[in-house]
Amino acid sequence: MPTQLTPADVAILQERIDAGDRAGFYLAYHNMTGSNEALTQAEISSFSGDPGYLAYAANATAQFTLGLLGRGDQYPGTTDQFSLQIATDLFNRIQTDVNNGGTGVFGDKQIFDLAQQQWINNNVGDFFPGNVVDSERGGLTMQSVLGAPWGTLLVDGVAGLMLGTFKAGAAEIGGFPPVPVPPGGQQITTPDGQATYIIDSAGNVVSGSVERTDLAPQRRRRVQPCADRRDRRQRRRQPDRDHRRPLRQRVGARPSPAGASEPKRCRRRRNEPTLLDASSNSTRQVAIFDRI
Repeated sequence: MPTQLTPADVAILQERIDAGDRAGFYLAYHNMTGSNEALTQAEISSFSGDPGYLAYAANATAQFTLGLLGRGDQYPGTTDQFSLQIATDLFNRIQTDVNNGGTGVFGDKQIFDLAQQQWINNNVGDFFPGNVVDSERGGLTMQSVLGAPWGTLLVDGVAGLMLGTFKAGAAEIGGFPPVPVPPGGQQITTPDGQATYIIDSAGNVVSGSVERTDLAPQRRRRVQPCADRRDRRQRRRQPDRDHRRPLRQRVGARPSPAGASEPKRCRRRRNEPTLLDASSNSTRQVAIFDRI
């Protein structure tokens, strides 16, 4: 990725800002710099995926709560207007930096901090959803969550609850329907392959269409039959045995009665704890099976 933005790059970014296409602005900046935070902001500003839905619900909750507290005028306009204000502030800084001979490249933490500063400047920093994020480490920590103001914990808690309810409802109807490509539009993949998005005939990013792609192959954990796992333990205890023989002839394997069916898979007890499987990029729960 280039370490120096050119005036032509700035012109492309300005075109997206002038069109009010904040997601398109962040995607263009990601394509120019490889910024991961810009890609996250593209999801948020277009209300795409979990980050986008959480941001939408958190902002709606913040507006409602601020209204109840008599602070409704502090939230700057609608969610779309506030989102464009945050994107415009970043663009102005990029443009100024390039005009002054700088690179125009801002780090992920800088982009995050600038978004947070916009909430603070409008006196609603205590409701910024990202207060629970440790910007130094780039994720949630116990200290960052416990240190967040009550307004942030409220909006994030409500947003998380709404997302869980929404997903549960969508699961009953077979999942979320795909975002359609409008007439004259097209689906685009970022040059680095990290995301896809849809633009309309005017070149603006369609709301809800930004989707990160998981390029790593998914590996499914195989649950082995109980007898097979017993035999594997015997194999470790007796490494000098010949293990090329059929399963039932191996040392330590318990022979099945004549006519018996294949051993059943181990069953998980009710209310048994689970572990997160780190063998793939997606978070999946894998049962802890009884030890034999």
